[in-house]
Amino acid sequence: MQTQYQVIYPDGRVLHGSVDWPYAPTYEDIKTLVGPYVGLGERIGRIPVVHDGRRAHMIVAARADGLAANESATALFQSSWLAQHPNTDPAALTPVMGVAVLFDRQVWL
Repeated sequence: MQTQYQVIYPDGRVLHGSVDWPYAPTYEDIKTLVGPYVGLGERIGRIPVVHDGRRAHMIVAARADGLAANESATALFQSSWLAQHPNTDPAALTPVMGVAVLFDRQVWL
């Protein structure tokens, strides 16, 4: 299954890519792809989002210590969260830190 992704850098750059994966790739498949972007030694975390009208996953480093804020990824996360939880104070939401990899579908099942 062809899966499109975007690597969203904190400085605003976006790199587009594609990978041929099964419907449900393993954690190791995902980490192998995103590791060079978010940090090979880092554990990764999943952020469910809605992008282009469909459910998708954004993968980030699980630890944000010392990473730069990623305004584009934070805006996507916050808009997705607030659409489902409209009474949430946006200031209470944790910003996305470091590089984020946004997939065009849910990959971490």
